[in-house]
Amino acid sequence: VTVHQGPGLTNAVTGIAEAAKSGTPLLVVAGETAAAAVRSNFRIDQAAIAAAVGAVPERVHSPQTALDDVARACRTAVAERRTVLLG
Repeated sequence: VTVHQGPGLTNAVTGIAEAAKSGTPLLVVAGETAAAAVRSNFRIDQAAIAAAVGAVPERVHSPQTALDDVARACRTAVAERRTVLLG
């Protein structure tokens, strides 16, 4: 599943929570707002939202690690039957 940062993610939280609670292996990809955009309405703590509903927060750390980061998130979703929010 892919969602837009901010309101796209918050609109999907009910489904993400249900997937997490039922042990559904799911990868949710959500864009993130730049850290410098402190006044943006789209800036929310995505990792905290994921953890609050039982999903595993993961992140793409850099272009150089993107493939490994996505692979790690997919492995967690499939092998551990978890819902993963990848920012």
